Amino acid sequence: MIDGIQDFVGASPCETMVVAYRDGLNARIAETGGLSPVAIMSDSEIAGNQMTVTATYRLVEEVTLNNLRATLLIYEDNVYWCCGYGGADTWQHTTRDLYDESITLENFNDEVTVEHTFTLGGDWDPAEMHAVAYLQNTATKEMVQAQKIGYGGAFDYSLWFDNRMDSVPDGNGMAIFMGTIVNLADQSDTITLEPGDAFGDWPVDFLVCGDDTPYSGPHDIVLGPEEMCEFTVRVHTDAAVEIRDGSFVVTSDATGRAQETDLQVYNGSYSIFFVDDDDGRGDHAPFINALDNLGVLYESYDVDALGASPSYGKMKDFDYVLWHHSFWFQPDPLLDTDVVNLMNYLDNGGSFYLASQAFLNDPLGPGEFITDYLGVASYTLDAEYIDVVGVEGDDIGDGLVLPLDYTIPSLAKGDVIQPGPNAIVNMRDTENQPVCLAHDLTDGGKSVFMAFPFNTISETDPDPNNTATVLQRVLDWLQPQVPANVDDGAVALLSSRIEGARPNPFNPRTEIAIRLSNAGAAGPVELAIYNLEGRRVANLVDGSMSAGRHTVTWTGVSDAGAPVESGVYFVRLTTVEGVRSDKLVLLK
Repeated sequence: MIDGIQDFVGASPCETMVVAYRDGLNARIAETGGLSPVAIMSDSEIAGNQMTVTATYRLVEEVTLNNLRATLLIYEDNVYWCCGYGGADTWQHTTRDLYDESITLENFNDEVTVEHTFTLGGDWDPAEMHAVAYLQNTATKEMVQAQKIGYGGAFDYSLWFDNRMDSVPDGNGMAIFMGTIVNLADQSDTITLEPGDAFGDWPVDFLVCGDDTPYSGPHDIVLGPEEMCEFTVRVHTDAAVEIRDGSFVVTSDATGRAQETDLQVYNGSYSIFFVDDDDGRGDHAPFINALDNLGVLYESYDVDALGASPSYGKMKDFDYVLWHHSFWFQPDPLLDTDVVNLMNYLDNGGSFYLASQAFLNDPLGPGEFITDYLGVASYTLDAEYIDVVGVEGDDIGDGLVLPLDYTIPSLAKGDVIQPGPNAIVNMRDTENQPVCLAHDLTDGGKSVFMAFPFNTISETDPDPNNTATVLQRVLDWLQPQVPANVDDGAVALLSSRIEGARPNPFNPRTEIAIRLSNAGAAGPVELAIYNLEGRRVANLVDGSMSAGRHTVTWTGVSDAGAPVESGVYFVRLTTVEGVRSDKLVLLK
């Protein structure tokens, strides 16, 4: 198991499994950026035959974590035992004992200390005893954080990036990465920021803590206890159509810890995330060929090879998510977690294309995914059509005549899908029943749902009746909006949103981060605070704002100028794209 959620079974041939393990590790690191929302500070002490282990777990990001179990595990190195596999007689990392308990971390900066005293066995060598602390979700088995005891003797800083991947679709532009640092220590610390691995010959600079001066080399800032600094990393691209990787490094002077975050730029193309979920059958080849023929940049994620579906964190920065299923029946083609992750992706303005004749046979997750996100009002399973015709004048369907090649007629199990209020019919079967819908979500996201397999479309028929043209039309309809000029730090957004508040809980002030898309900034913008009864407490913004990222301060004071009581409040962002809200907690 990798991080408790990717499983790999078997070890033969060894070379094959080593590649699978490595790919799984790399996928997990890419998914999380090598970062965890929890920091651990730990220590241990041995006195006689007693070993006391202490670990403090602190929540350093504004995320919701559930079903947490903290574990302290002690192990011994250089244990002699004759005679083991292959004649080995010395064993490393031999688990001797463990202790665990459930803990709760609900709000930013919450911390819990777990301590336990172990009694060492008579034949255990105290000099070879070590310990590990880790935190795990007991429901999903996902590892949240782990640390060798004694390797984290002090808290220093928390670092996170709002995005670790950005696209510059037209090239010759600027990729933007937004980051935040918070000093977790109880004393001031000097933090050094600097570019890490280069993005080839693309220049990199960064703006720090509201300073408009761009820095291209190491730059120091001083942060007091719990003080935070937002920064912007900018990568200046040329006309090359390619994906480039680089990194950014943050170092604490107090502890010497350096955190290097990998960043990625898609230049000259939108960023596309292709999910190969064909049950290992290889039916994804026409999809890959179409992407290659179109000359777009993409990442392919093989669910079967990696042993797990992609998380929301993996998908969220991509302009498009394309999800492919086989024409064979697949049990549980989308898991509950897949549906929730895709809803989050679409809630944040994502562009999603699903090609599947299996999903509706066994739909999981919240029912509103089908109606509110895919735009399907009702459906009929296994209609067995083998020809599809595009809707005249439709952006996707116009002029399409698609004979579907199932190779085996009994596999023709495509569904009929009736459109909801905001859905458009793109294609119909020969009985005039809808089989493909495009749906424009009210909050800015878009989806296209094709209720038959993409790989049944010809790759070689004349335009427009081939996979490349059909896919190009889908991508064109789903295309996100991109600001014409992002020199002011605006980011290519699909929908305006609230990105959180820091600190939260807070006293006496909190910084609320919002992002406005071009569409959101084109109309009136309101940012207001409401109490639990739904009454407006404070109006923070009422007017116009530019596209991009903004930070608005609330000091816990009402419009009347009076401090409000401790409790739960909601910040609500209202634009022409709709309403977004987030929870705030004021503690006095």
